Formats: sequence, structure tokens, C-alpha cells
Amino acid sequence: MTPNVKCRDSITGPLFAAPTPFDANGEIRLSAFCDFLAFISARGVEGVVVNGTTGEFPSLDADERQKLYTTARVNFSGAIVNNISSANAREANALARHSSDADALLILPPYYFANVSDEGVIDFFREALAGIEAPVFLYNFPRHVKLVLTPTLIEQIMTACPMIVGVKDSSGDLDVASAFKKLAGVRQVFVGKDTKALAALDAGLDGSITGAGNPFPEFLVGIRRAWAARDSALAQRLQQEFDLWNAFRAAHKFDEPALVKAALARRLPGYPVHVRPPLRALNAQDNAALDDILQRLMDTGRLVV
Repeated sequence: MTPNVKCRDSITGPLFAAPTPFDANGEIRLSAFCDFLAFISARGVEGVVVNGTTGEFPSLDADERQKLYTTARVNFSGAIVNNISSANAREANALARHSSDADALLILPPYYFANVSDEGVIDFFREALAGIEAPVFLYNFPRHVKLVLTPTLIEQIMTACPMIVGVKDSSGDLDVASAFKKLAGVRQVFVGKDTKALAALDAGLDGSITGAGNPFPEFLVGIRRAWAARDSALAQRLQQEFDLWNAFRAAHKFDEPALVKAALARRLPGYPVHVRPPLRALNAQDNAALDDILQRLMDTGRLVV
């Protein structure tokens, strides 16, 4: 029987993948998490992803992930997508059940094991999503997973798991994302490539999911609003201005969660910059470079610190 899948038409991009703030001793600081949610909400963000890659989910235990979801549910009025990804299908299922009231769930293919069969992958999703009625996004992220979701495999997974209704594609290839959007039963496709945020909308996709854009939500929110208003000149200008940040990220190989936290601390005083190993916080030289790009972004007139 097909589950009673909730309508997810209310989920509007861009979605922002929340970082997880840690104290110096490595404990989660929930007050800072709430401050971040208020920060993005005040800037027009309508949807958030909790426990995502930017949130350092592989470094969190199940109790911490549940606590972050519950905190977001209480403190954020927009759409909440909870990442339940785990190499353990039973753990993913427990995380999904705990967040059964999420607007949607997000799940990676099983990672670590290489060269697994399609049948094994389908079995994993069937077990991870057993009894789940919340709508689910598959998460295609080839750079971090030893498995690429193809349109054919997604079709097979969706046959086994009809609660799957969309895809987050972080391949960086809009042709791949567009192929996903054409699949029967796929209602929405979001891309995880900030430089292609506007191009994704122009291609008929549903927007972007960003981690790196967290410190500067004005750009992606503005791109979406300008695009919806058919103001292509403004949308293009905003994408170009945002690409100053994207070019900086590409030129400096920082651990991205650490960079996001350091930039957030410039706009959200008191926000903690600590990360859990193996990630490393920015050093003095890195922070000087960050201050320079922040000034350039401030010069666009879009940001207020």
C-alpha cells in the first residue's frame, strides 16, 4: 500500500543546511543553534536542513541528531528537512521515526562499502524507510559516497520505497539533476551547487540546498525572489555577487563547516567556531583572508553585520 505521503509543495528553496555549533569542549551549544535559526529566518529563509553535511552529521551520535531535529522543530517556523543518513539502515530508520513530523527526510545511499549490487542498495533503502510515511529525498553526493545514484537505480528504489518523492543532487551537473526531475514520481529536485543556483531555476529545477551560503542568506534568497519576479538582471547580478564568495571557497581549501562557522561568527556575534575532528578550525592567516572577502561582500551593499 502506498503510504499517505504529505504534500511537500510548501517546501520552497533555497534550503539552508544548518551547521552544528560546538563549545570548545566539543559539546553542542543549542542556544547558538537557535540563534542561527533566528538569523536565517529574519533574512527570509523558508526551509532548513538539519543534520546535514555542513552540520557534521558523521561526527554526531544518534541522540545528538535527534536533539538537533527536535530543537529545530520547536524554534523554526519554516519547512524542516531532516537528514537521516547512516551506513546503518536500522539507525536511519530510528532517526526517521523520531522525526516523523518532518516536512521531508533526506537520505544518502549506503556508504563505505564499494561495488555493492543494486539489489543490495534497494534492500538498504527498503529497511531504512520501513514504516515511514514522511516524504523522502534521495541524496546523490558522489564525492562522499562510493555509489552514484543513476536515474535507473532511482526508479528501482522508488518502486520499492514509494515515500521517496524527490532528490537532492550534489553531483554539480545540471544535466544529471534535470534527468532526475523527469522521472515519474519525482516531484522536486534541489541542487547542491551554489554557483548554479540561478541556472538550476532557469533549468526548471526547484532551487538549491546550500551549506556554504549560510553566512550570507541574502544572496540566495534574493536570487529566488528576483527570479520569481522575472527580474533576470537582478537575479544575475546577485548570482555574480554571491560568486565572489564561491570563488573564495574554491581558491582556499578550508574545511567547509569550519569556514561557514568562522564567517557566521562575523555576522552573528558569539557564534562558536569550533568543529569536531578530523575537521580543523581556521588559523590566523585563514581568518585574515576571510576578513578580506567579507569586506568585499559588504561592499556589495547586500549585507548588514
